[in-house]
Amino acid sequence: INEARSLASRFMLANPFCIGVIPYENVGKDTLTMCVYVDSDGNGIPQDIQDAAKEMFADYVIDWIDLQQRPPCKIVSELPSSKKQNGKELSDLSRTIEKNLHVFDKRLNVTAVCASYKVTDFKEEDTLCVTVFVMEKGRVPAGETDIELEEKLNHYQFDVVEGYYKSTRKLSSSDMMAHADPLRGGVGIGVKGLPGAGTLGGFLEDEEGNCYILSNQHVLHPCEVKNNPPNDTSDAKVKDCTNDVVRGAGISGELSEDVEGNSFNRSNQHVFHLPEVGNNTNVVELDNSTNKFNIIEQPSQSDYEKMFQDAKDTLDKHVDKKSNFENPNPERGPRQERNPKYLNRMRETYDENIKQAQIELRKIEKGKPREIGKYVYGLQGNVKLDDLEIYVDAAIAELNECELQCMKYDKGLESNTNCPVYGFENIEDFSPNGETIDLENFHRELRMKESERFFVKIGRGTGFTDDGFIDTSMKELFVKMPAAPENKIPAPENKIPAPEAGATASFDIPLPFCENCIQSFVSEKEKIDQKEYFELSKNCMKCDKRIGKKDGEKKNDDVEDHVRFFWARNCVVIRKQKESFCKPGDSGALVFGKDNRAWGLLFGTYDVGIKNSDYCLASPLSAVLKALEQKTGKKGLKLWCERDEETKEKKGNDEKKENEENVENDESEEKKENEEKKENEEKKENEEKKENEEKKTKKM
Repeated sequence: INEARSLASRFMLANPFCIGVIPYENVGKDTLTMCVYVDSDGNGIPQDIQDAAKEMFADYVIDWIDLQQRPPCKIVSELPSSKKQNGKELSDLSRTIEKNLHVFDKRLNVTAVCASYKVTDFKEEDTLCVTVFVMEKGRVPAGETDIELEEKLNHYQFDVVEGYYKSTRKLSSSDMMAHADPLRGGVGIGVKGLPGAGTLGGFLEDEEGNCYILSNQHVLHPCEVKNNPPNDTSDAKVKDCTNDVVRGAGISGELSEDVEGNSFNRSNQHVFHLPEVGNNTNVVELDNSTNKFNIIEQPSQSDYEKMFQDAKDTLDKHVDKKSNFENPNPERGPRQERNPKYLNRMRETYDENIKQAQIELRKIEKGKPREIGKYVYGLQGNVKLDDLEIYVDAAIAELNECELQCMKYDKGLESNTNCPVYGFENIEDFSPNGETIDLENFHRELRMKESERFFVKIGRGTGFTDDGFIDTSMKELFVKMPAAPENKIPAPENKIPAPEAGATASFDIPLPFCENCIQSFVSEKEKIDQKEYFELSKNCMKCDKRIGKKDGEKKNDDVEDHVRFFWARNCVVIRKQKESFCKPGDSGALVFGKDNRAWGLLFGTYDVGIKNSDYCLASPLSAVLKALEQKTGKKGLKLWCERDEETKEKKGNDEKKENEENVENDESEEKKENEEKKENEEKKENEEKKENEEKKTKKM
């Protein structure tokens, strides 16, 4: 019996599908029956559960009991008198039960215990009792005694009732996805535990079918802000998209297998350190303890806190308005209105505003940051591709399984099948086709003068913006600010002749670094020495330390005299008339052409000092994908679209259907032609016959 009870407990733990497993003795026999209680929810008992039970209980008779098939019990039809209103006695009994729960510990049949009132013939009496819920009434498990024959618990008698505990059912994947909020390109993301946020640009997949989040390195692996002056709050989270403080990590990690601690739990972990800026491509080992791989969240914590605070402020504002309306002068007491209709109408308005604000606040509370993936690899610097140096600021994070399934389910919905690219469904008048401009044709297409290129992007900071274009003059970029001879400010360089100035992938942009940070990864020829920066101070792109000084400002310990510049090579520069194409927070957004092809990955802006004339800086997406492929070894990186085989199958079915329709049309037309031909021949034959008869008649 003890062995049977032990097996029953083990089977229960291993198979949560089972509500209970209880051995019962067979009267007059030495055998035991193992009763397996399940709640099939009308779907039957899974075959794997049945096979597991047969294997574990091979020496026992197995009796399957589906609790869903039991007849429903009657509801209490008559309530007790008012005598049962003694709450103190009921509370005392509850405390007594809590102190004596050990009495029920080893009873396999008991599912719950509570203080209640005795029920007889479906009528609740005034007598307090200990109600014991069991899996099945009238049967005593092997090795136990009948609880109804037990002595009373502190003079309270037992009342045995059938009932069982069932956890809130686990949703099927389809049910779960129907209520989920799938990720979209352009939403805000951040790193768990770090301030600031950027944009989820899009989703990539490799040849093996692994899916990744694509954004900037300075978004998915931001540097730690340090060396800031005391009480100087970092503005990283509001300036992560400007050339003044294009945030970037000083190192990048290449994850091949597993990391101790915060990691993917795989074997043979190797973590590498790659200098990100400059041409040095040597890979050296990096101590795990110095490189924590980031957990990516959506929305970012800073975004969530701002949304929550805004919603709370809105609610407080409406509450204050109502309070001021009700009691405009506290000394005189509540408002007295001669027109009660006006008073009621205003109160209803304030109450409705408060209600809506409360709903919005609760909605935001439910949308707390959730983990969507883990950082895998990133790089930031000039990468040599096809004999051309191109600045790349990009990183990928592995998309977790829940988000992956959610997006796949969402893509399967009929309303989302028109857009092949994951994460960009349901955007009005915009449907990316999954194509990326290859690097070989990138410059050629940008140089095409017959038609200006127009661009769109979706970012956290500005949402959906269109009508971005490449200015053929770019005059503002070359207007140098007046400066003393010793203050020669680096300006962007365009190596393309003026008539072909539209080829702005050839712009080189100077990015600021402090002297210490630039030493380790930039060659001497890439440094531009500048003792003092004219007008504006800068922040080091790596460590965020303040460098340079304002014009006329006295030297102090918090300001470093020397500013170093690193040249970001061959950047794409995009602008928009009268307003900015992108703003802080848009870092990581994908840039698409109006032809629905993907062109670039946005990493910052270049401020020319003219209102609403900031230039968007981007790297060619083809260069980004090639660089990531080279550094990670992940082959075939491309925008995550519907599977090629699925697309081919769908296309094949469409072509087959079209061919069948064409064949039917051809057959129909051929049949019609034959009928017309036959009809014409008959008509001609009849006419000839008639003509011959007329000739014959005339001769006669």
